[in-house]
Amino acid sequence: MIDFNQCNPELLSQLIEGRQVKNLRELFDEMNIVDLAEIVAELSVEEILFLFKTLRKDISAQLFTYLPNEVKAAMISSFTSGQIKSMIETLYTDDLVDFLQDLPANVIRQILKEADHEQRSEINLLLSFPSYSAGSLMSLDFVELKAEDSVKQAIVKIKRQGKDAETIQVCFVVDELRNLVGSVSLRTILFEDDDVLMKDIMDIDVIYATVYDDQERVAKLMQRYDLTVCPVVNDELRLIGIVTIDDMLDVLEDEVTEDIQKMAAIIPLDGSYLENSLHDIVKSRIAWLLVLMVSATLTGSIIGGFEQQIELLPALSFFIPMIMSTSGNAVLKLLPWLFVGLWWISWILKMSLKS
Repeated sequence: MIDFNQCNPELLSQLIEGRQVKNLRELFDEMNIVDLAEIVAELSVEEILFLFKTLRKDISAQLFTYLPNEVKAAMISSFTSGQIKSMIETLYTDDLVDFLQDLPANVIRQILKEADHEQRSEINLLLSFPSYSAGSLMSLDFVELKAEDSVKQAIVKIKRQGKDAETIQVCFVVDELRNLVGSVSLRTILFEDDDVLMKDIMDIDVIYATVYDDQERVAKLMQRYDLTVCPVVNDELRLIGIVTIDDMLDVLEDEVTEDIQKMAAIIPLDGSYLENSLHDIVKSRIAWLLVLMVSATLTGSIIGGFEQQIELLPALSFFIPMIMSTSGNAVLKLLPWLFVGLWWISWILKMSLKS
């Protein structure tokens, strides 16, 4: 009997080597797919490919979503045309585009070649929007209802569209021109009579983002209004897609990481700090180091010019750490205070010399 609670790369390798398909499928049914993705990422490409041939399509698609990009790229290079096509059909469009943005052009062409006309159009649409915009993040898989739909008709549409939709918790209502006119929750629909129309129960005060809005603005919008899903419209207010809360959590993590790097006087890096090369890390840091070196040299020169005064009044040395600290990471922000501090110390020195 296999203890699935002790799952690790060695156990997975043993199951794969022994071709224990039943145990592998049971393992992926029992354990959380996010935890399993971390373990699978440590396997060889050949072992991962065997897993994808063994597991159900829906599980393999979820697993693929949570794997690191370098593992995904290696797998795509080894996939057959049929496997690529199956993967494209199972993944949500926004997850696929998220992955494609970090791939070489030749790999993207290989994937687009296997996509059908509709999928190719959707992928090209999302790739056409600027990076870090709502358009590049949004999903095209959502439930869309008409204002004149009854509750009965809405439930039929939810059942039909919801299989491929990223979420059915909130449905968006459009008019005949596909202009966004309202939103309605699944809970509201389920507890209304069958003949009630969407236009009578929908919320017309819809918070939305446009395709060119910066991702940070969308994240703040969803945070402010406690949204789990935000509709995305074009310049004509036509509903194009949705952004879900799981995408925004990734955005907030990226934005916080970028802010921390800026606070540490590091030019923001793409991807994880540990995954970047030494060259990229040095390149991101060198500009600020040069600025800080110049500012520290300047501060040291100024202090050196007052050596005689400091000898006469040793208490002035207590201010040196404060002056030196202003030549640290926050030198530009504290530059005005630096000059104020220097002027103040100069004034004290002059008064002490006069006395």
